[in-house]
Amino acid sequence: MADAKRGFQTPPEITGYFDRKELRPGFSWKDVWGEEHAYAFTVAKATELELLTLFRRSIGEAIAKGQGFETWRQAILPELQKIGWGTPRLVADPTGQAPDRMVDFTAPRRLQTIFWGNTASARAAGQWDRAQRTKAVLPYLVYIRSASARPREQHLRWVGIIRPIDDPWWATHFPPNGWNCKCSVRQIDGRERGDLLDRAPAAETDPSYTDEIPVEPPR
Repeated sequence: MADAKRGFQTPPEITGYFDRKELRPGFSWKDVWGEEHAYAFTVAKATELELLTLFRRSIGEAIAKGQGFETWRQAILPELQKIGWGTPRLVADPTGQAPDRMVDFTAPRRLQTIFWGNTASARAAGQWDRAQRTKAVLPYLVYIRSASARPREQHLRWVGIIRPIDDPWWATHFPPNGWNCKCSVRQIDGRERGDLLDRAPAAETDPSYTDEIPVEPPR
């Protein structure tokens, strides 16, 4: 997530979703089951409440300010140092079901996983909430190509698909639908839907639009 431009204000649906999450310390992400992830803030191996509180507060501030990963990382590193997590430490599973693990919460890859997972889910939840509130006027979603330099081939097959907001297809395909997925959707009305479906691509790189769901190849 790139840092927001001056004057940008994060939509209240996004900040509201994140702020409503309750702390759930856990040794493994599996310690928080199924749909509870939508309502609980958890970080794998963050079993101490002080550590989990720090992550929640700092990520919440980053979301509200529209900060990107690197800005957030530089801010949280000294905070981790202050509470004794500036170096790798041995973490024990409170249930005793898993062996102790050496964990480094300052490692860039771990921090990126924590940051992306929480900011992406908050943005998606906020966008979905807004879509539900405005679907009487803008009842369709169109799948938009990833901004990634190397998008997944599977995701490219979904670019240009237009379906009603309440179509079950979105339950599994509303982005992000994979690690570091940068795809998005755009909400449109019936008139624009018709215009897009009638439009022929002007160039080879232009998307073609369809209201048909492709048959997924076997995995």
